[in-house]
Amino acid sequence: PEGTKAVKQAAVAEMDRGFAVLDAALEGRDWLVGDRMSLADIYLVMLVAWYPDIDSARTAWPNIERLWARLRDHPLMKTLNTSHEMWPG
Repeated sequence: PEGTKAVKQAAVAEMDRGFAVLDAALEGRDWLVGDRMSLADIYLVMLVAWYPDIDSARTAWPNIERLWARLRDHPLMKTLNTSHEMWPG
């Protein structure tokens, strides 16, 4: 439909703004909320995994990428990702 591309571009721009805020919030922190992994961390990484250009997202937000790496290596998350495919690899 006409206008679909513009809507997608606007949605990605909004995602960019939100992820930039969350990336800044992770500066100097291991986790998004508190001092241990929480559902907020898992949910954030899952949302970023759905970003249309995941490679650029992982470069644009280094603190989120750092969190993602930490979660990817966590034994529980490896098990969950195997069965639910929350993110690639």
